[in-house]
Amino acid sequence: MNKKIFDEMVLLNEQTWERLSSIMQSEDDIGVVLRLHLVTEKIIEAWCSAASNNPNFFDGFGENLTMSYAAKLKLATNFGLNEFSYQELKVVNKIRNARSHQIDNSEITNEEINKLITLISKGDQRELIENPKFGILIGDKGIHLNDEGISNREKFIASIAAVILRIAKQVNDGDKFIKLL
Repeated sequence: MNKKIFDEMVLLNEQTWERLSSIMQSEDDIGVVLRLHLVTEKIIEAWCSAASNNPNFFDGFGENLTMSYAAKLKLATNFGLNEFSYQELKVVNKIRNARSHQIDNSEITNEEINKLITLISKGDQRELIENPKFGILIGDKGIHLNDEGISNREKFIASIAAVILRIAKQVNDGDKFIKLL
């Protein structure tokens, strides 16, 4: 795993944080879901690029060949992405697919949030997401997952922070991540 490639493509990439900041300002569930889906797809691509030690792994496909989110996610697991992240990202994809072709009934549901949070709490993250201070802070905007009265849209955004965190931990801890579980 080439940490430098992953960091440059995700964690140290200004676009990642600009996108997340924009998402946090949004009042639109469909927009948030679609944008977060695209952010997580970039993270999956970064994982594959870092695991293959090739920052250009997905370059050159052009318009003639496309690879679905699900296929990229499976490829990432073949490159060693942990099972917890795989399951979490499958739910993110399912949440996105439920909204991609509909304009009515677009609100993120309690059931979807509960399923995602249940998956995130597995492994080494239960204590993290139960912490009242856990969430995401970008610039001057923060969302805490366990704040009373926040919308499912805000819970979805904060939950994605836990998904990103788990993947970043695996990148930075390598095999130690698997041994901790």
